[in-house]
Amino acid sequence: MARGIKLLKNFGFFVFVCCILWGELAESQFRTCYPDKEQKCDVESADSLPWDTTIRFFLFTRKNPEEPEYLHMCNGTLPKDSNFNPKNKLYVFIPGFKFGTCELDAVPRVKDTWLEKGDYNVLLLDCTQEYGSDFVQSMKRVKKSSIVIAQVLKNIQ
Repeated sequence: MARGIKLLKNFGFFVFVCCILWGELAESQFRTCYPDKEQKCDVESADSLPWDTTIRFFLFTRKNPEEPEYLHMCNGTLPKDSNFNPKNKLYVFIPGFKFGTCELDAVPRVKDTWLEKGDYNVLLLDCTQEYGSDFVQSMKRVKKSSIVIAQVLKNIQ
């Protein structure tokens, strides 16, 4: 009986360590997938926005299908030399809890499919840092995240 409890504790510790390592791996993948790059921002509009978030916004179009525009680097506004076309449909993809734009194979495929089908604006969001790794805490942050996302969508439309 004592040996079974010890094995169970060791297994629990192993699962805990794996979860931590997965979080580190996911974060490092996220950083190398689309590392932040300086953007030519409209300083006037960028300075006027309150920007207190770690959500990352990646805009793709047919003109930039592989290298995104980083809206979060411009406080949620479009860069000056943006490929965004307001006449084209905007598709927004927000992966769920614990998974960002780089951890799921489906995300780039969805983006690529939209761009192959038409001349669309595709916005991928990564909320992994904003939500954190604790599900209960992430649920508490959904309202704030929703407000930030709505503000960015308003800024670019």
